[in-house]
Amino acid sequence: MSESPQPPRPFDSNNTSDLLNALGSDEPYIRLDAAIGLAEEAHPAAVPTLIEALSHERFAVRFNHSVPALERVGEPAVPALMEALDQSGTVRPCAAAALYAIDQSKLDSVVLPALLTTLDDADEEARRDAAWALAEIGKPASSAVSALIAALDIEGSPPGKDRRSAVDALVRIGEPKQDIVLALVQVLTTTIWHVRTRVAAARGLPTLGKEAKDSIPTLTNLLKDAREKVDVRVECAYALAALDDTVGVAPALLIEALQDGDWYLRVSAARVLARMGERAEGAVPQLAAALRDHNYNVRRNAGYALAKIGRKATKAIPSLLRAIRATDVGGIAAETLAKIGGPALPALTTSVSHPDERVRGLAAHALRKMDMPEAEAAIEASGVEPFAPTWSDFLLPAPDVEVDDRKTAAFAALFQSAVAGRAGDAIEYDLPYPKHEFLDYLIEKKDLVLHGSSRADMGVLKPHHRPGDPASPDHWTAVYATPDGILSIYFAVIDRPRLSGASIWFFEVDDGEVSKRVYHFSMDPQALREQPWTNGMIYIMPRDTFEDVFEGAPKNPVQVASRAPVRPLARLPVSPGDFPFRKDVRGSDYRMPRLPLSLEGLPFLDTVERYVVYQRQSVDGRR
Repeated sequence: MSESPQPPRPFDSNNTSDLLNALGSDEPYIRLDAAIGLAEEAHPAAVPTLIEALSHERFAVRFNHSVPALERVGEPAVPALMEALDQSGTVRPCAAAALYAIDQSKLDSVVLPALLTTLDDADEEARRDAAWALAEIGKPASSAVSALIAALDIEGSPPGKDRRSAVDALVRIGEPKQDIVLALVQVLTTTIWHVRTRVAAARGLPTLGKEAKDSIPTLTNLLKDAREKVDVRVECAYALAALDDTVGVAPALLIEALQDGDWYLRVSAARVLARMGERAEGAVPQLAAALRDHNYNVRRNAGYALAKIGRKATKAIPSLLRAIRATDVGGIAAETLAKIGGPALPALTTSVSHPDERVRGLAAHALRKMDMPEAEAAIEASGVEPFAPTWSDFLLPAPDVEVDDRKTAAFAALFQSAVAGRAGDAIEYDLPYPKHEFLDYLIEKKDLVLHGSSRADMGVLKPHHRPGDPASPDHWTAVYATPDGILSIYFAVIDRPRLSGASIWFFEVDDGEVSKRVYHFSMDPQALREQPWTNGMIYIMPRDTFEDVFEGAPKNPVQVASRAPVRPLARLPVSPGDFPFRKDVRGSDYRMPRLPLSLEGLPFLDTVERYVVYQRQSVDGRR
């Protein structure tokens, strides 16, 4: 990934005079950007604008940009921050967070009183910010625990209320543990509450150590309750495995869960058993049986769990040999046999003589991954070429597009009609070709870029602040766009309020003849099961003010950024059905590190490790 140039800015960030002048701009984003630049010099002139931004509607602007910038200004910002504590809404908790970052000695006298007051604020966003600030302070804020528990308002809280910020704060403060455990158990068992709040409570219990073991009966009952929300049951399974270190209760409950009527609980039971490794040896017969489960995701995760159990999973060898013949989990079964190692050698040596060429190749692949002289000898004696995975086996190849004069002429005519009207008008698309093909035509032939959004009413796209380090290339204050039709549709049709844990990328691979683009789309499994799709809009824009941010492939950066406002040439309405990979988005496991997939290791198993759920099953990865 090559180093990207800084996009053009509306002022010279290295010129203090330019920054001071920009504070007088009519555009709020320019004023804030200038103030952030001045904060790098600890210039006090930045403070009024940064204080103003503490009331910004977006959390990222408040906490990822304004609070850190005020911390960089340091002591000169303290008087204004002290005054800001008298303001209402989100200003008070954000100002308290900035004060603590500048001077931790103010915690008891100023910061905690301000945050505790805000926990009773009528503004829900302000209460959330106060809880977030307490979470950031952590253990030193332990005197706030009783107020946080009161803020949960377990008895009086309306149904479906999301109180994750308060739960997260309790977990991160962590003391006094017994009080926090009792509060989390009460949250967990309050069934009218928002499921994500209850999930957060279950997720937090293992972090509290041995004091949380008193929650095991509650976790057990919830896991076994078929009437309970499956996401709560799943998180209870993970919590039980983390809290039960005595090889007994948790494996037995997870074995029972492998028989549950909910497929996602069966998937999760297999994954929790995988995390337990050899401790889950007693579940081998049930995992072997799960290789024949009617649900594809249960089968693939059962194979993964057996691989993590390793040499102690020898009783599953006959079932794995049957699974290696399956068109959907054959590769997983082969690599699991490789992980079992020596005990699987005789069976694999026999399988390289199987009449099915695919089975022979997978058996040889497993033998190669054993890294044993006897296994190499078996491959050589058989003369079988081991299966050689390619990127297209695990990622999503771009749809094949047939280009002809008729289609090109139709795209050209539609574009000309669009730009002949009023700038920014919506295109009435009535062509018989997928919309992503039209968009890629605009990118390749007209040198345009695209911005996908669920908002359909933007006449001018203005730069906005992204979460993270403003100096980082993908956190500039900018209008972001992509020169890729499929990505732009994804951004337009994803319902972001319901989205979490999303990951997307693409790159070019060479299959020996031509270069092919492959994609990856994933999100949190809970969000995926909710199908967070909506109608959206593609904003079609000139490339003039855009610069590359990250290069995803030669001449095709994943995204580009403009520090100046952009007026679109036209808009194209899109729906979820226009996104060609809607059924191919995967459910990722946030518990696993996001390491790059390698074709050199055990790619079938590595893919299961990263992705809990595949929506659409494939044939050994080949589509």
